[in-house]
This record gives sequence, C-alpha cells and structure tokens, in this order.
Amino acid sequence: MSPGTSAPATGYREACVGSYASSNARVQGYIARHTWVPERRRLKRLYLSMEEDPRTSLERSLEFKAHVVSASGSYANDMAAVLSREGARNLGISFVVASEAITTESRNFLVERCGSRLVSIYGAWRH
Repeated sequence: MSPGTSAPATGYREACVGSYASSNARVQGYIARHTWVPERRRLKRLYLSMEEDPRTSLERSLEFKAHVVSASGSYANDMAAVLSREGARNLGISFVVASEAITTESRNFLVERCGSRLVSIYGAWRH
C-alpha cells in the first residue's frame, strides 16, 4: 500500500470512519445541505463504515487523497496492523483517534514508521 499523489493545495480532505447512523454523520449531512460554502473552500469528506475491512478503508482513503483519517482507537489499531503487515512507510496522512484509546504499539508504528501525525481526542495527547 503506498500513498497516492499529493493532494491539491486547496480543498482539505478528511476520511471519517464511523457509523452511518451516528449523530456526527447526521450533523455533517445537515450542515452540507443547509449552508453555502464555495466549493473550493469546502471540506471534502469521505465517509467510511466501521464495518468495512480496514485495508479497504485505507485504500479508499489513499485514493481520496485524504489529509486526515479519523477513526475510533480500535479501528485505528486495525489499520496500523494492516499497514505493518504490508510494510507501509511515509503515508503523509494524519490520524485523529476518538472514542477510545489507541495502543502504544499502534501509535508508535504510525508516528515512527509511517510518518503520520496523530492526535487522540480520547486520550488527550498529541504526537
């Protein structure tokens, strides 16, 4: 698995792994439908299901050229395991981990081997 080409300078891209029924997905959908933001300034989001295989979510995130992937700690652990098995390096993607902690091993792998920036909302730390 390798990173895609560089994302464009405008149009921040975020891949969100979660439940399609979550309140966050509903709130973001409402905002997108009821506000006007010029297309070039709009956040571009790719919604992915936690029910998808982590490898598929990673592939789709790279194809989307995501700047950030947000996921639960356990799903981020699964993503890190996939990347480790495949020997991934220098992804150029940051991770935001919420709802539960990520393991120290996964955090170290993503930061040290994949060159990712990592923020944990649950654990209140930044790496």
